[in-house]
Amino acid sequence: MAIYNRTRSRGEQFAGKFHVPAYYHDPEELPRREKLDFVDIVTYPFNLSHFVKLVAAHKIPVISQTPMAPSVAIAEENIKACREAGVPYFIHENWRWQTQLRELKKTLKLVFAAYDSARSGNAVRMDRARPSAGENPLQAVKAS
Repeated sequence: MAIYNRTRSRGEQFAGKFHVPAYYHDPEELPRREKLDFVDIVTYPFNLSHFVKLVAAHKIPVISQTPMAPSVAIAEENIKACREAGVPYFIHENWRWQTQLRELKKTLKLVFAAYDSARSGNAVRMDRARPSAGENPLQAVKAS
């Protein structure tokens, strides 16, 4: 077991706290020196692709989190890198993104409700992005 962190002091601190025997501040060094069953990559979506490709190039199975990439094209590149390396690519749900995804879902529901309402001939108000506390979201988008 080993960890990588771009900041040496944070890597040392994390390794000590969780009794991880090895830590690295160079991501290239970790897969070269360690015998790993898999690598679980925990980073922001815009950093993920670099690490997925690095790990796959070492023929190590990859686990990463959602969102798996900042775009569909980059997600497809990651899948291709793992497929070509012959290693599995597992994606797990990352709960730290749930708040943003729930907000997106609320906004999309409002937009689609307004669209449906407008298509049926009702006047629609879209001057606010969200309903007030306790207000029915569908009422928030209809004309008063």
